Amino acid sequence: MKNEYYKNITVYKKWKATFKNINYICHGIIEKIYKWDDMSDITRDCKIDNKYYMDNIAFINVKKAPGSARAQGNLVRDSYNNHKELLLKQIDTINPDIIFNGSGIHNIMSDVLPNGTLNTDDFYFHFTFDNNRLFINTFTQCKLRKNMMCMLTRT
Repeated sequence: MKNEYYKNITVYKKWKATFKNINYICHGIIEKIYKWDDMSDITRDCKIDNKYYMDNIAFINVKKAPGSARAQGNLVRDSYNNHKELLLKQIDTINPDIIFNGSGIHNIMSDVLPNGTLNTDDFYFHFTFDNNRLFINTFTQCKLRKNMMCMLTRT
């Protein structure tokens, strides 16, 4: 079952609650479609316009400890501080083009892209970028799980 889950998230009965919005966001970025109304609906097999966007996504749990689906901010922050080197190594190994930070720990952005150009004024979320990556700090707009980061890489 575990290997099936990673190959096809639809075997997880509640996949839409977790991954639907993430798929739409990734679809919009990859296909340069910026309005929800211009996007096709997601299918039961987790595809938009017949493409499976989950192949472009990696998730890293910031809270490196067991627990429930929701994590308290102070536990996530403590875990980040205690395991920062491991998390940064995971990000470096995956080498994503786009990172969505849904952890609520905003200093991850400056740790990953210390020389990035920060934008905090023009949008509902903070983001930074350099020549290689875009890093977005958000958890309410994307509805990402509070203790996760989503990374998007090109196909």
